[in-house]
Amino acid sequence: MSQHEKHLSAYLKSKRSGSTSSGAAKDRNAHTGKKPSTKQLGKSQPSADLKLKRGLDLTRIPEEVILKIFKYLSPSELLVCAQVCHKWSAVSQDSCLWEPLLPYLPKRVRDNLTFKETKEEGFDWKREVIKRCIRARNEEMLRKRGVSPYTGLQKDAFHPLRFTDIRWKLCVTDTSGKEYWRSSDCCTLFQSSLCVRWYSLNLPPLSRLKTLQVFSFVPVFFNRSWKPHYESATTRSLVLQFDLRSKGSRIALSQATAVSGAGMITAHVICSSVLAACWSASWKDGGELAFLTLCLHQHNLTKKVLLGSHCRTFIPSAHVPVPDDIDPKYGLHGYSATIELRNHKATFWGRQYRELYQQYLADSYVSLGGGSHEHGSFSRKLSLPWKTELFKNVLPDMCFLDVTVLHDRKPFWCFSSPVKVLINKVLDGDFTSEGEKQFIEFSDEHGSLRMDFLWIEDEEQTLVTNVELRVLKSFVNFWFNTAY
Repeated sequence: MSQHEKHLSAYLKSKRSGSTSSGAAKDRNAHTGKKPSTKQLGKSQPSADLKLKRGLDLTRIPEEVILKIFKYLSPSELLVCAQVCHKWSAVSQDSCLWEPLLPYLPKRVRDNLTFKETKEEGFDWKREVIKRCIRARNEEMLRKRGVSPYTGLQKDAFHPLRFTDIRWKLCVTDTSGKEYWRSSDCCTLFQSSLCVRWYSLNLPPLSRLKTLQVFSFVPVFFNRSWKPHYESATTRSLVLQFDLRSKGSRIALSQATAVSGAGMITAHVICSSVLAACWSASWKDGGELAFLTLCLHQHNLTKKVLLGSHCRTFIPSAHVPVPDDIDPKYGLHGYSATIELRNHKATFWGRQYRELYQQYLADSYVSLGGGSHEHGSFSRKLSLPWKTELFKNVLPDMCFLDVTVLHDRKPFWCFSSPVKVLINKVLDGDFTSEGEKQFIEFSDEHGSLRMDFLWIEDEEQTLVTNVELRVLKSFVNFWFNTAY
């Protein structure tokens, strides 16, 4: 018999015995002249536990006491307490809690507050301190400390994403509207991209999932040396959103959409910057995510993290072309590029092309390439190691590609994406090289890139034999206001 059943049985017995004993008790009290006790009348006295709970009712604590306690809390803890009840929220607005925090905040925050405005009637210290902290944080993170002449991006040593303790979270919504939040398991910053991974997912089957969103959470409060407070309050920005269902109710991810597979998993490129892996054995039950990798190019990434909102991604300002009537080949030269191949943890090949030459002009695109035919090599075969909480293996025909194309040292075309490694079965008439010929291709609305490789198994070396960038004429005409 369970504990609840025992209590119910005892209660019923007391009821049955109480009906006979209460009458006898009334007769005895009538003869003796005593008043019946509240227990005999069916009313029970408040228990000691109930009295204790009433004594600990936090809403009964005087505001003066709450205010003294709040003075020992950090600004982030004050914001948490303000969500408990209306009374605590009102107390947390008191200026004596927020004004003393100024000396411990960065100088840029203090400079944003003038003595005159703080003395104005109705000055909201809480709201203004939070607003100035966010403004100062954005100005500090968007300040250009040093730009690489080759990538056109901030140098790694000064990159704000490395020091601001940004949290990345995945929000998956199912068909009933229920949300599943997961914090990232790993985040790696590369020269021109950021790689965020989730490999502890444990989500419902894909057949029940509807949308996938990625958010960045950036601390609001920093100390004087711009180190974020421990467990600081954060602002949330939507970085990416993807509908897991195509038109109608069909699932966008299926076993047929896999671009690669290696025994336990099937790999899917669900958009240009996301690689999703599903357990192969789970497809009969609707499919289950094994891990998820997000590739984000650093161009405009800091603005996306800081200036987005919880419901929309940051949209950079529209490009304004600068026409040139002097150069007859304006927009067909002056390019440079940085191209990297990597996995989740390390870059295994990278090359900076300081000047890309126009190889030829086709009907719909401009072909750009380096002047040298030597592109280097690396001592491994193109592949992508992966892991989850319990398993690890290798995708033998996948990797990540980071490309930054500049024009006059300014970002022109940037992307970071998972790519499929393909076998080149076309006979090109070159019988001098022995080895497996491979290639990768990537294309988007701006153009395409193709890279050719030669895997020499005896030497365990991969030679990069060709790199060709094809920029669409429509994109060139849009960017430079030309009419090629």
